[in-house]
Amino acid sequence: HSLQKYLFYAEMEVILSDAEKITKARHSRFRITEGDIKTAISAIPESVEREKDIQIEAVQALVCISDNYFHKLVEELVENAIKFSPAGSPIYLIGESLRENGLYRLQVLDHGKGMTPEQVAGISAFIPKDRKLYYSQRSGLGLEIVSKILDIYQGSLSIQSEPGSYTKVEVFLRLG
Repeated sequence: HSLQKYLFYAEMEVILSDAEKITKARHSRFRITEGDIKTAISAIPESVEREKDIQIEAVQALVCISDNYFHKLVEELVENAIKFSPAGSPIYLIGESLRENGLYRLQVLDHGKGMTPEQVAGISAFIPKDRKLYYSQRSGLGLEIVSKILDIYQGSLSIQSEPGSYTKVEVFLRLG
């Protein structure tokens, strides 16, 4: 699983280093449905035990992203929510069109460990220097993947959290 993540990350690095590949990727369009979100979540082995905890409310919308990258983005966000929240606590996925801004917002909210403001600030600033060490530690690659996907598709990420209480990750994608 970690090797797959590492290879996926490397693939995105290649795309981001090639203007033609970025342009091609940005022409992708995908219609988000609750079914697509459920499909992405089903790729997470740990989701089986947490199926009753995961609640989805998402409006259908056409967004600027490929289906493959959307599924990976959801998979990484939900995998983190599962990893850092106790079984039996709800994990909410809420998707809505913000037409006035030309954006689609996907929120993933869990009631788990939470993070300090310093940890939240460190997520966006942290860039792994030693890939082998980073790969072996298996820490943080999920949000790095999400960040790279959003770089490719001109999306953005917002994280709000309180230690011992909750973490809310919001992803913004352009409407198609």
